[in-house]
Amino acid sequence: MNPDAESSVLTEIAIDREAALREAERRVRRLPEIAESFKRTDAEALEACLAEAGEVVREHAQPKGLFGARTARHADGALRIGRACVRNPALRKRIATGERVILYMATTGYTNVEVFEAVRRDYVAYHFQHYLSLQLLYAAANLLHGEILRREGADFVRYAILERYARDWQGGSEHERSDGLHLYWDVKSIGELFAEFEPNPLGVKLTEAGGLNPVYSLLGILAPKKSSAGKALV
Repeated sequence: MNPDAESSVLTEIAIDREAALREAERRVRRLPEIAESFKRTDAEALEACLAEAGEVVREHAQPKGLFGARTARHADGALRIGRACVRNPALRKRIATGERVILYMATTGYTNVEVFEAVRRDYVAYHFQHYLSLQLLYAAANLLHGEILRREGADFVRYAILERYARDWQGGSEHERSDGLHLYWDVKSIGELFAEFEPNPLGVKLTEAGGLNPVYSLLGILAPKKSSAGKALV
């Protein structure tokens, strides 16, 4: 299939909303920040903050997913995935020309502005829903990942794509891999990869700075676990 034809093929996935919310609520309590807060703060007050965050997120949550298969090629020192040209040396070493790669996107379905207004611009309340929203995004992405593997086979490993500044903003450790492949890409590469999802049925947009809006969204790649370009990835 030629890149232009292949790039039109996308599959939208309906993510189990209740399952994602339950997982997010479980995960948020395991965060070091929340665990430490329980040690230092009145537990009843903290429970009230978490409950309010849960109500806001539940009111707005519409987790969705999207994926599409692409063929990878090496050209001019870069990795081409469908029509997108990305320059990430670590990833280029792991994916050979002709290999099948799956692009995916997940989102919670609401913007940070919406929830900021929902908590009446209360920064403390917003802080708690921010933690929960991130966990909802990760839970939704996990459910999307499982469904993709069910449909496409289990021989893929995933890598979420972030800009460098997002490491601190989103906590860092959630996005680091033991194999050292951290996909911090430049704005141009992210823009080219995002274009593979246009037109975007999830309603996610790319800002001029190269960020995703809604911010509780992520973009990633499923690469072959064992690539002919190198050793096994896991």
